[in-house]
Amino acid sequence: MQTERILMVLSGEVALLHEGEAEKVILEPGESYIFDGGSKTESFGTCVDCNLMLKAGARGSMSYLSFNKKKPLTVLADADYIGFYLAEGTAEVELKNDFGKLLRSDFAMIEKERDEEGFSIWVKGTGTVVAVKIFLE
Repeated sequence: MQTERILMVLSGEVALLHEGEAEKVILEPGESYIFDGGSKTESFGTCVDCNLMLKAGARGSMSYLSFNKKKPLTVLADADYIGFYLAEGTAEVELKNDFGKLLRSDFAMIEKERDEEGFSIWVKGTGTVVAVKIFLE
């Protein structure tokens, strides 16, 4: 796989059909799918999605996570890069006693220092985020 692509549906529904395959892959909100970003692919349906494309030597993951005032998120920064896309709501992100605010459709990317141990990132407020992790090889 030259270019790894991860597609996550945020709303609506989409079906993907890759060249040479007979079965469509159907994705609903909150579902992600990893495939070769260089393969010829047709899409059917209408959706809002989030895409992550990674070149050779990198791998990644995407998680669709809800949070609220009673249940904030804690995400372990165990990857080289951690990103948050705020799909719904408002959020305050806390990292090492530093705070930042995210509004709907904002994206924040945090780079972990090479020799740094994993650390926690807190997301407070009410809404839904797509948490993205990128690992470099």
